[in-house]
Amino acid sequence: MTRTLRLLMIEDSEADAELLLDELKRHGLDTVSERVDSEEGLRGALAAGSWEMVLCDHGLPGFSRSPHWG
Repeated sequence: MTRTLRLLMIEDSEADAELLLDELKRHGLDTVSERVDSEEGLRGALAAGSWEMVLCDHGLPGFSRSPHWG
């Protein structure tokens, strides 16, 4: 039986997110995932459920200098 990983991706590029999911699948990991690309989306995803893994793009516009993430 294959275990499904609950994955939250903080990623502004849909293409990059798809590449990541393809790579995880290639290595035998099934995922249920959500992709967010804004602070509002992130807050909603975190409030809506629990995640086993969160992967974040290093250079997201609006995140690195936000006073809320300090």
